[in-house]
Amino acid sequence: MTPAAEIARNKILVVEDNGVLNPFMVKHLATFVREGGTVVSYMGDSVAKALGANITSRPRSVVDGESVAWVDGGGAFKTHGTPSVAYDLRAAPSATPLLASGSDVVAYEMSAGKGKLLQVGAVPYADLNSGRYGYLQDVAARTRVIERAMAHSDVTPKIQVLGDHDRVVAFGRRIPSGNKLWITAKSGRMEPTESAIR
Repeated sequence: MTPAAEIARNKILVVEDNGVLNPFMVKHLATFVREGGTVVSYMGDSVAKALGANITSRPRSVVDGESVAWVDGGGAFKTHGTPSVAYDLRAAPSATPLLASGSDVVAYEMSAGKGKLLQVGAVPYADLNSGRYGYLQDVAARTRVIERAMAHSDVTPKIQVLGDHDRVVAFGRRIPSGNKLWITAKSGRMEPTESAIR
């Protein structure tokens, strides 16, 4: 299968753009958005530029414990030692700010063709892979980017954790040789918890 065909099989693609993203990949991601897909791009804005966005970006100083808030009032989270990028949306009235830190926009979304780009310059997932995970109280604000991408793409997870599921995850993999599904459930809570999976 060609890379373009592999990309086209998806509804959502997530990329971490370190500023040297392969131009071939950037071209295919931009085409994917124009044809109706959703791309979540963390940090660098190569895909936005390929889509013709007139948005400038600049690196921000790393501030441990900096607050990043959803502009719609949907919560906030703190960053810990991760770099961030600010975006100037003044020349792009069609871009909608999503996250802000101080007076800087650090995430936005824009439509292009039939699809969406969510450009995120403040990394919400770093603490989810750290020793802080068990103590986090802001997981809901951190996961909204992916939830928003799923809503845009009409994606509903086939495996869901029911009830209070803060810091509880479940995911599955199909066994290649058959129709069986291997499901893994994990809790990052410091206290015992009980959850149900559907």
